[in-house]
Order: sequence, then C-alpha cells, then structure tokens
Amino acid sequence: MKKLLTLLFVGALIALALTHSAKAENSTGNVSSGLYVSDVINQSTVIRAGFNWWESDSGGFIGVIYYDTVPGRYQYLADSSVFTAKDGSFYVNIPTNKSCMVYYFKFIVIDKLTGKKSTEHRMITTPNKEKAVLLGFNLSQIGFNFAEVQFSFNEFCDYADFELKCSESGKLPFITITRGQDDYKTSLKKLLSNLDPNTEYSISFRLFFPHRSDLGETIIAWGFRTLSNLPPVVESNSAIDVKNESATVTAWIDPRNTWNSESEVRYGEHITLEQKTGWTPVQQKGNYGFYLPNLKPNTVYFWNSFARNDYGNDNGETKMFKTNEFATAVTEITSDDLLQVSSCPAGIRIYPEKDAIVEIYSITGQKVLTTNLRGGEAKIFSSLTPGVYIVKSFIEGYTVTKKSIVN
Repeated sequence: MKKLLTLLFVGALIALALTHSAKAENSTGNVSSGLYVSDVINQSTVIRAGFNWWESDSGGFIGVIYYDTVPGRYQYLADSSVFTAKDGSFYVNIPTNKSCMVYYFKFIVIDKLTGKKSTEHRMITTPNKEKAVLLGFNLSQIGFNFAEVQFSFNEFCDYADFELKCSESGKLPFITITRGQDDYKTSLKKLLSNLDPNTEYSISFRLFFPHRSDLGETIIAWGFRTLSNLPPVVESNSAIDVKNESATVTAWIDPRNTWNSESEVRYGEHITLEQKTGWTPVQQKGNYGFYLPNLKPNTVYFWNSFARNDYGNDNGETKMFKTNEFATAVTEITSDDLLQVSSCPAGIRIYPEKDAIVEIYSITGQKVLTTNLRGGEAKIFSSLTPGVYIVKSFIEGYTVTKKSIVN
C-alpha cells in the first residue's frame, strides 16, 4: 500500500516563506514536513498548524498536535478525526500578537491500520512587526579622554545595523562605528577613546534594518563635554547670617569640569584653622554655602575655603568674622591697643595683639601683599621700595588701618 502523508505548519506574514523540509521512513510511509509563513488574520499574526495528505489508500490515520513556548514542555492543542479519504487537510489557527516569539510543536501521526505512530518536532518564530524605538541613552562612563555611551531599545528580532558618529562640535566626524547586529540585544555600549580633555563633542546614532525598509529607522543626536584634568579653583567670599553660636560662610568654586571635585571650609579661633566642615562633592561652578555650628558668642573666628580633585587642590584667602549675642558687625576703627605698626631700616614692623589678617597697600591703593600673623608675634616686611604704605589689619572683629613710611 502506497501512502504519502504531508505534515504542514503554517504561521505569519504574507509573501515571506521560510521553508524547512525533512523526510523519514516510518509506519505511516514517507512523511514530509514544512514550515511556512503567510499573512495575518484580522491584523493579528496567526500560526497555522496541521496536516495535508494525498494519494492515501490506508485504513485511515489520526493526527495530534501539541505546542508550547517553552522547549520540551508541550500542551495539547488539537487532534483530527480518523481520516480515510485519499486526499484532504486539517489545520488549526493559533492567533498571537507577539513579535519574535518562538513556538515549539510536536506532531504525532497514528496509523489506524498498524497502530504505529510517528512523531515530528518543529519550531517557528513569529515575525518582527516592531519598529526600532530608542527607549533611552546616556553616558555610562566619562573621563577626560574617553566616554562610554549606552543605548536601550524595544525588543525586535530582525537583523539590524547601527551607525555611531562622534566629532568635536562643528567639525566633521572623526570616530565612526558601523556594525551589523544579528544577535539582538536590548542595549548597546560603545567606548569612544582618544578624546581631548574638557572638549565639547557631538554624537549621532542611527539604527536601521537593511532588509526591512518597512520598519523604518531611529536617529538621535546630542552632545557632551569630556572632563578636564585640571585642579579646581576656589575663592573665599564672606560670612553671612552670623549669629551668636553659628554662622554661614560662602565660597565660589569652579570644579573645572571634573567629576570628583570636593570642597570644605576650615575655621577656628586661631589662624591655624583647627576645625573642618568635612569634604562635600562639587559638580558645578558657582557659590556654595557652608554652615558652621557650635560657635562661641562674641568670639573672632578665622576661616578659609579649600577644594581638591585627582589633579590638584586650591584654597582661597583666609578671612574672619566675629560672633555676637545678636548680630555681628564689622566696624572700621584705628587702635594702638590691637595693632602696632612702625618703620624700621629693614622695612615695616607689624605687631598684632591677636591673630590677624594683614594687607599692605601702596599710597595709590594697589595691594602689595596679604598675610596671616599670629597674635603676640612681630614680623618685619622687607624688600619694600621706599614710599608711603597703608597697613590694614582685620583683628578681633575690627578693621585697623595705619600708615607707615619706608625710607
């Protein structure tokens, strides 16, 4: 008895036919199987699984279909009645809206004449209907001479190409990466190296399907600046909101576009600045405030601002303020009790009673030098050209101004 049985699986998207065939000799005769994809029903992908047979003069057969989306785990789908006609077909439709989903099938054919059966295992992937959508992008790492960019996408299963271009702003691209991606992942990372420090760069990214123009493409462009390899810059500003037991001091800080810059304020009753606020991160250029708690009322405090990163450090000018039971005011006075200034053959001799910040100006108002002096210690400033000088000292919450002559 001659018998030819064809096992047919049919699933999604018109005009595209992915065929696979195999033949095996078993109790039901020569069995052929194939996988095809066709159009959708009601805009939904449909997998069609079933049997075709012809020129059969057997006593009949039964076809049973199992399937699942997990390999090796099958659930019953359908079975045919006993077919005795020479020619015929039997199909089952499985609607699905999921792109890139793999379905696993097991087909069993039972020969009613002999009771023997044959089994075929097949799989099919639903076609991709999704356009590429950029879900996110960011600089996952950045340094002074490199940057790593990361992109994430929706899920699709077609072969895709991407093109990444990088250039200094306003210039032609000098880094171009183009690569096909046949093993799709939902994210990509690419390293851009040999960049210049503290420089603006432009990036353009394009994802497209070379064989599926119907899916369109995704294009995005943006810019970034590499970090610098320079130390930060800091300037001490002033004390604000001074109270009897606390104060806030401000400093202007430029981290110089480095990611690990940090700053702190050091302060104390002596010019050695015994207390510290602790290091805090600084990411942007601007004015920063530092709160100083647990101060003594009616007491002079010295303070200064500091900044550092991996490439160096900087500090501002030491300044001072005086706490009070109520508000602190700085009063301009002249007092021999607080500061002694005299001329000597070697220059100008300055003796402060308390720790002081001293500035020396020329008669025209140009600042010659700034220094910190310990209270009770005299210091001679030599190497000054002959002329009249103004000595200005900040001491005990007062500003003391005196005149001196260098012969």
